[in-house]
Amino acid sequence: MPRVPGASKLVSECAKEDGIDATYGTEITGTDENGRALASDGKVLGRPGARVFWATGYSPNSGYFHDPRTDRAIAERLDKGGFVQVTKTMQLNDSDLSHIFAGGDICERSAFTAGERTAAAAASHAFTIVKNICSMAGARDIGMKRPSINTTAGLEGLVVSLGNKRGLVFATDPTLEPFFADAEKHKAERGPLAEAGPNGWIEVSTACEHVKFEMVPEGYKKMLVEGDMALIDMFYGVDQTGKVIDA
Repeated sequence: MPRVPGASKLVSECAKEDGIDATYGTEITGTDENGRALASDGKVLGRPGARVFWATGYSPNSGYFHDPRTDRAIAERLDKGGFVQVTKTMQLNDSDLSHIFAGGDICERSAFTAGERTAAAAASHAFTIVKNICSMAGARDIGMKRPSINTTAGLEGLVVSLGNKRGLVFATDPTLEPFFADAEKHKAERGPLAEAGPNGWIEVSTACEHVKFEMVPEGYKKMLVEGDMALIDMFYGVDQTGKVIDA
């Protein structure tokens, strides 16, 4: 996790406590017939009969863009990596296709802070798209919006599960202070989150699971399906509903 200062050390400590062996500075190129990981330097890692999960990098599920039934102009909106090219307002980056929107992990790197594809960013894309469709349809006179990304020096926030009891919580966005169990400790050591810069605050917390799997999904459901903005208003205020700003 090179884009999150201090994450590697904390995750390594948690892995060791949970009996997990971590190997660093090694490129894994594949597996052998016994399921063990093969490194580029010839080393074999793991035990025979191991089950390997390849979980690194981003691979967009955009193959259907090349289906012969797909408009060629739409297929041409993919970048070299297969990601969809979009404008700041989440419309396809073509004047003739501006009625089509794209959001979430399938979008190009520039649609995300530091290129980090997160659920939080995808939610911001969703709010942007909903608001812009309403604006284009004349249902609401709000003007076109764009996701509120790159608003702090560093990645705004990240919550990563480490098992089912704890997880890594990182943020540079000062509105995310309530998510930290040791907020007072961080203030004493690093100062307020608003002044912490790109290193932000980081901790391993049991609050991770509640935030990631209960509060956030339920909150987004209420916002996007029921129109209940209470959760987002709690952190960003009524004027920043959905973390979108004027385009």
